[in-house]
Amino acid sequence: MATHFKSPLSHMQPSVYFALMPVYVNRGIGVYPWREIVWTVSRTDQTYYFEKSKNCFLKGTVVAFYVELKNNDGWPPQVKILSKPESEEKFLREGKVGLIELRWFDPLGKKRHRWFNHRLASFLQWTEEYIYSPILLPRVINSLD
Repeated sequence: MATHFKSPLSHMQPSVYFALMPVYVNRGIGVYPWREIVWTVSRTDQTYYFEKSKNCFLKGTVVAFYVELKNNDGWPPQVKILSKPESEEKFLREGKVGLIELRWFDPLGKKRHRWFNHRLASFLQWTEEYIYSPILLPRVINSLD
């Protein structure tokens, strides 16, 4: 997370956006699909990338996926809430968003990593349908999945 916060927004477009992702939930009336807001914030400390590669070679790339826990500012949510590291940290601390998944590339070991917040998913009453994450996240250029 420290690497993520200290890095500038990625030049890959879009670097900050939200999507309504289909997630299976169990909120007392059985399991059913529901569209949850998932924020994506991509940051990197490198100024270029290799488009033709299937692997991620972005040194220090960190992609954070958040779910909204509180929306005090109305609908639709504003991109500006996550476009700066200080506001991103602030909303995370205040509990307006919760970190649901973090992906990063380790340039030393040349490996991609994922961390998924199963505790938060359980709190949101998401059901586990997949090995790593109950949400299917979209593939992007040099995706960290």
